[in-house]
Amino acid sequence: MRAALRSLLRAIIRRTRLEEELSAELRFHMDALAEDLVRAGVPPTEARRRAAIAFGSVERTRQECRESRGLRWPDEFVRNARYALRTLRRSPGFAIAAILTLALGIGANTAIFSVIDAALLRPLPYPDPDRLVEVVRQYRARGTSGIETSQDGAAWELLHDHSRLLDYAAMGPGWNGVNLATNGKAQYVDQHRVSAGYFRVLG
Repeated sequence: MRAALRSLLRAIIRRTRLEEELSAELRFHMDALAEDLVRAGVPPTEARRRAAIAFGSVERTRQECRESRGLRWPDEFVRNARYALRTLRRSPGFAIAAILTLALGIGANTAIFSVIDAALLRPLPYPDPDRLVEVVRQYRARGTSGIETSQDGAAWELLHDHSRLLDYAAMGPGWNGVNLATNGKAQYVDQHRVSAGYFRVLG
């Protein structure tokens, strides 16, 4: 695999030299065949004609040699890129619409992937994130049902003191506000109330 990759990279980087070597090798084989025919008594002009017929299409042989070196897809990419550029140059309106469509599609895909990566793929920035759980309550009352994510103090104490399934139970954040007085001035600030061990659980 590495040898094939090195050969492909060398062929792409040294493309001009490769083409020259290929042309020289093809000429050598055709000349050698023509010389063999001349030694067999065939006139030189006729020998070259027979050698060309026996050897076949030079361009087809070139293409087969390029494909054997893995250069088929770079050649096709270059041809397709040139054709696309010619088409876009002839139709500037279509070119602008195509470029804008590509830009919007790439931007939307990038934004969606960023959200999915942050929310689903990337692990949470806590120690042992796969061991974190959230305890919820399911309620049914008056024909309705749902999930309640908050817990009262009694439920938390029960989990904290008696659960054998959890290593540690922590509670928070409780969103609230308080008046904070400092230096004779009072200011309303947001606060988050958490239980002891909350930061230990989240590292």
